[in-house]
Amino acid sequence: MGYYSEIIIETEIKKEYIKQVQNMIEDAKKIPHDQKDYVDLHMSQMILHDDGEFEFDESYQKWYGDQEWIKKIGLFCEPGKITWTGEDGDKWGYEITDNGQIYFLEWVTKRGELFYSLEMAL
Repeated sequence: MGYYSEIIIETEIKKEYIKQVQNMIEDAKKIPHDQKDYVDLHMSQMILHDDGEFEFDESYQKWYGDQEWIKKIGLFCEPGKITWTGEDGDKWGYEITDNGQIYFLEWVTKRGELFYSLEMAL
């Protein structure tokens, strides 16, 4: 069993770190599957493009160890966000700043403007 979630990537690898991150991905792929920790597992599933954009073979999968993974990859990223939406609609993620800080993201629900009412219907 496990918890499925979809990753949404709104950042990319900084140009000066593309080769270094590609090497990290290749190193993770060399580790036998049964010896990989969650960080190495997710690193080995990354697809890094020449322009710094990255994605995964499967954006919807079981994600484990996202906090450790974001600490490893986030320092090489442009400012932006990486978020997940779980199979039950739960959301979590991180914002990466231009000075290399990584923040938890929080989702807050509050009432917006009136959309429709009984008075409007009559």
